[in-house]
Parts: sequence; structure tokens; C-alpha cells
Amino acid sequence: MRGLVARLRQLRADREGATLMEFGFVAPVMILMLMAGFETGYGIYLKTVAAGTLEARARSASLEGATESQFDSEVRRSMMNIMPAYARSNDNITLSKRNYTDYSRIDAPEKITTDVDGDGILDVGDCWLDEDFNDTFGTNEGASGLGGPDDGVFYSVTISFPRMFPMVSMMGLSENVSVTVRTLVINQPFGTQLERPTKCREV
Repeated sequence: MRGLVARLRQLRADREGATLMEFGFVAPVMILMLMAGFETGYGIYLKTVAAGTLEARARSASLEGATESQFDSEVRRSMMNIMPAYARSNDNITLSKRNYTDYSRIDAPEKITTDVDGDGILDVGDCWLDEDFNDTFGTNEGASGLGGPDDGVFYSVTISFPRMFPMVSMMGLSENVSVTVRTLVINQPFGTQLERPTKCREV
């Protein structure tokens, strides 16, 4: 009995392996924090480089002779170059281009050009400037594409792909990296600005 008590006292006083046990508790949290730090830093890097890339390509597209297909391929290629190898796919890149006659016309109500009774409402017989070429009166959402001379073009690119370290979702981060960059550029005045058509309400 005395031998057993002595052994228990000796075991209680033994501190060998305590550091390993403590590390086992701390390591998972520390590793998750490091992963989250890497993911956050990479997200900041990705957004900064993507914004610079989009702005450079948009400035080139504002010159005469630029084509939409060339712009799209250059932007997609540039974006894939800054993405991790496992995520390089056109499916992970969403590209949007909307053009307007003027900065002030972005998301503004389309202009009523003929208001027969002067009530400010588009009635039958009234006409409007179809600024977004969609044959529907409403908010000017912009026409698709690079636009023409002197048009303002609003570019938007979204990159989305699975994270490098999926387990960081345990810390509240989403399972995907999603970065959106935007820029607005006025095309060079290399010709006469394209006129928007006037449409009239018939019914």
C-alpha cells in the first residue's frame, strides 16, 4: 500500500510531457489563425493587383480601335495570372461592361423627351430617350459593351474560387474567396458620340 501511495505521489510530481500536452491544445488554434492570416493577406493582394490590372486594361479599351473580344480575353488572362493555379478557370471570373453617355446618367431615370400633358409621367403618346437600348422606359442601366467616343464605361470584374485553406471556415470566414473590383473610364473623343434612340409609348 505504501508503495502504491509513493508511486502516485511520484506520478503527480512528474512534469515530463507537459509541454507536449500544452502544445496540443494551443497548436490547432495557432495554425487556424496563421491560415486565416494568409487568406486575408492574399485577399488584399488579389484585390489590389486586380484593381490595377482592370484600370490599365480599361484605359487601353478607351482608345480608338479597341475591340470587346480583345478586352475580354486580356482581362481574363490577366486575372487568371494572379489567381492560384488550382483556380485558373474562366468560370471563376465574371466580367461586366456598361456604357453611358455621361457620368450623371448612371442609374438615373431615362429622359422623357415628349410629355404631352406635362405631368412628368410617361403616358401613351409620350416619348423617352432609350439610353440603355433595351426598348423599355425606366432606370438607365447602361448599354452593354465598350460604348463609343466620349461614352463613360463602367467596368466590373468579380473573381470567386474556393479558399486555399477550407478549414478557415471554422473561424467564420466563407468557404470561397470573392473579390470584386470596379472602375469607370471615359472613352477618348475619337469621333462623334453615338446618339441614343428616342422611343414612344404606344399602349
